[in-house]
Formats: sequence, C-alpha cells, structure tokens
Amino acid sequence: MSKAIKITIDSTVRTTDIKWQSLKIIKNLTSQVDTASFKYNKSTGDSWEPEEGKEVIIEYDTDTGAGFKKVFAGYTVNVETDVERVNNRIYTVKCKDYNYLLDQRLVVANFTSQTPKQIIDSLVAEYALGLGITTTNVETTPTVDSITFKYVSLREAIRRLADITYKDWYIDEDKDIHFFDRENNTAPFDVTDTNGNMIDGTLDIVDDLTNLKNRIVVRGTEYEGSIQIDRFVGAGTTGNEKDIFVLGYKPKLNLTTGFTLIVNGTTGVVGIEGLADEDAVVAVVNQRDKTLRFTAGNAPFDAELVTAQYTPLLPVIVVVTNTASVAEYGYREFELNDKNISSKQAAKDLGNAELDAYSTPITKGTFRTYKDNLDSGQFIDIESTYGNIDDKYLIYKLIITPTKPTTFGYTANFTSSRNLGIMELLQKLLLDPNRLIGDETEDTIEKVESIVEKIAIIESVVSSSTGDAVISDDIELIEDTATAIDTPKIWVWGPYAPTGIADTKRPLFWNVGSLWTT
Repeated sequence: MSKAIKITIDSTVRTTDIKWQSLKIIKNLTSQVDTASFKYNKSTGDSWEPEEGKEVIIEYDTDTGAGFKKVFAGYTVNVETDVERVNNRIYTVKCKDYNYLLDQRLVVANFTSQTPKQIIDSLVAEYALGLGITTTNVETTPTVDSITFKYVSLREAIRRLADITYKDWYIDEDKDIHFFDRENNTAPFDVTDTNGNMIDGTLDIVDDLTNLKNRIVVRGTEYEGSIQIDRFVGAGTTGNEKDIFVLGYKPKLNLTTGFTLIVNGTTGVVGIEGLADEDAVVAVVNQRDKTLRFTAGNAPFDAELVTAQYTPLLPVIVVVTNTASVAEYGYREFELNDKNISSKQAAKDLGNAELDAYSTPITKGTFRTYKDNLDSGQFIDIESTYGNIDDKYLIYKLIITPTKPTTFGYTANFTSSRNLGIMELLQKLLLDPNRLIGDETEDTIEKVESIVEKIAIIESVVSSSTGDAVISDDIELIEDTATAIDTPKIWVWGPYAPTGIADTKRPLFWNVGSLWTT
C-alpha cells in the first residue's frame, strides 16, 4: 500500500494544489494510450495556472525504502476552465502518456532488410530527436524484408512494424520503447476469497453473451485459383462476327505467360485493354469486366471454337463453425472483413482464432484492491467460491484513484485470458480502416466450411486370471478433405463421369432454355 503520492507538473511538485479526490489514472493494454485527469481549484493569491503541453509525472512511495515509483508519465493535452465565482476557477486537466511525443511528426521512410531495432533507432533519431526517447528494450529480431511508411505518425509506424513482425510494444514511464514477443506477464499476487488481496465485497462477475460468435464468415482479398479453361463458339455473319466474350472468372493480368488464346487451333497474342497496341494483338482482356474482346478483323468466324486458358483471381469466403456452441446457444453469426487476407488458409486461421475467443461466453469482472504493482496486461489467478470462478484472467484495464491524499486504490477490470488476441485484433482493425473490404459485388465466391469436431475413444479391457498380458493398439484416422466446391470447372465433350470429388472435369451441355437466333 502506497504511503505518499507525488504529482509533478512541468518540473514543479504540485501535489497539494490538486484536488486529490479528482485524480484518476486509466492504464490500458500495452501500446494503447494511458490517460490521467485531475482538477485544480485556483483561488485568490494563486499564481499558477495549468497549461496544455506540460509534462506530468505521477508517483507513489513504494514503502520499501526504494523511493517513489512512477505510475503515470505524459503530457497535459486538454485544460477546461469553469468559473464558479469571482476569483475562483476550477481547472479540469486531461493528460496523455508519452505516446503524446510519438504523435508529433509524420514519418515518410522505407526500410529494406533491417531489424526492428535498426528501424526504430532510425525513426527515433529522425523524428524524435531531443525528446529523451530511448530504445533499450527493443528486440533485434526478426529481419524485416521491406516496410514503407507514408505520412503516418511515429506511433502508427511502430504499430505497423509490430503488426508485420507479430510483436507487441509500448513506451514506458521513462520514455523507453519496449518492442517484444507477447509475454504472459504475471501479476504480483493472486486473488481468493480469503487471502486479503482484494477488498471484501468488490468482486463483480458477469458471463457476457453479447459478443458470442459461433459461425464466422471471413472475407479476404483475391487469390490465384487453378488454371481455368473457358470455351466459346464464334457466331455471326461474315463481317459482323461476335467479338466480345465474357470470361468465367476475373483473369490474372500476366498475359505473357498466364493467358493462352486458341482460335480454331491457332494460338493468338493477347494484350491488356487500354495498354496493348491493338494492331499487334489478336484480342485484349478487360480484367474489371472479365471480358475478352477480339481486335478489328480478328473475331472468330461462325462456329469456330475459341479456347481461353488463364489463371483466375478468386475472392474467398471462408466459413468456420463451432458446432458445439451452435447446439447450445443457436447460431450467432459474424462477418469479418480483412483485405490483408490473401489465402484460404489464412482466412480459416483468422476465423478459428475468433471462434476460440468468442464461441463460449466471455467471463468479465472487476475487483478493487489496495495492493500496489498491478498493471494492465498482467495475468492474474482468481479463485472465488462465491463468484464460481477459478482461472487465469487478463487485466485489460486498471483504474487508479486515491482513497485518501496518501494512498492509491485500484480497480482491476479483467476478462477471460483467451479474449486477449481477438481484443487486440479488433483494436487494430479499428485503427486501420484500410484493411476493411468494401461491398464490391463478386459473382463467384470460394467457400470453405470448417467444422470443429471432437473424437472420443473409449476402451475397456477385461482382466485375465491366467496372468499378465501385453496389449498394444494402433489407431489410424484418415479423413478425405478433398473438395471441388465452387472451384473452376474444365468443360469436356461428353459423356464423362468424374473420377472423384476433386475431379473438376464436367461434360459440356447446352442450355435448352436459351432461344436461338439467326
């Protein structure tokens, strides 16, 4: 328990000037911004007035002989004035941690084959010189192939670097940047009903179904599908031949090696519409409209066979389902859009990660304590018979307020530790709207259904009275996961019977509902 609180503003101790009941510190997860606020009552004779942009350091006496420990450090960012009466003003001051220093300038830089330490050292030297920021706790791995920053804050640049290297980061109360593998930071104490580490009667728990999700639809960007073969038949009278054909899928624009056009047995040169010299090619491809247009004089004659072979670009929708959760709570569906997802496996992994976090109710709660050294991001063991919980929980927010002029009290907001990953994911999506996918219409969608399954194997052994016996079992589980759902088809002259579920060959058939015209 702290024995003294000290508030320093612009290098001057102002503890006695501050209304201690108004002091409030909110500590959030790692790189998220911590805040502080307090009120100052200025009466006749007081000369000091709080201003924006002044450094604020809040400390408490550790009562261990080690002196004061910083619990918050940053800058004033907002000062509101309320005039109650003549010569009596109340100032409400809001503060932001040292992330304030990382938001001052915009970064324009490119790095190739450098470590996070080298990149952050360079950024701090260029964009935070003279601010006292250090990089002592920045890791030196891995090597980043390439990263570019275009007019983003230093804080955003470090966040993006952490994103692509799967790291976490924060700036501490001494202005040192920590860049590290996510750690399971353990709280300095655990909590039970009887160990005295929480104030009696302050444990509140709720099983939150609000964000329950058991069927996740993940929309990613495009990926390269298997080679697609489209076949067309020329039509029209001489001099008035059909010259535009609609492709089955959006083609990859790599026409040199990725697009083959054969007309009546002869291979033709293809170009990109708007870029190619149409006098030098047989046809041009429009990727957006998914069309193949023959240039002047090159359209196929009536009944001539046209074959287009190319790599299709397919949008992906991956659907993952937790069947046990659906059985218990009914369907709770959720769509997640991220244009950084460019493969079915990555989309599946993202969907399953969200299922892990949200397919069962999230336990949330709070408790209060007088014990120091708690921090957001710590994992704490809570065992309570009255609360019917016994597990490790994540402190995702810590609210610090004085209980008297010399002592801090702490309100810990905790949640199921499995919720950490998805909370950070959603925070990143909110911070980076460019990752979200728009509502562009797509005609063809790849669908993959992933079902969470459990297998129970029960074995019973009847004992023998004739002596010991050695028993060994071999179990082999084989699951055929091959599928051809919504994959591009290869049309062949029938009759033809597919050899298996992964065989994409199909017999060609006429649309008998179409009307023939002459």
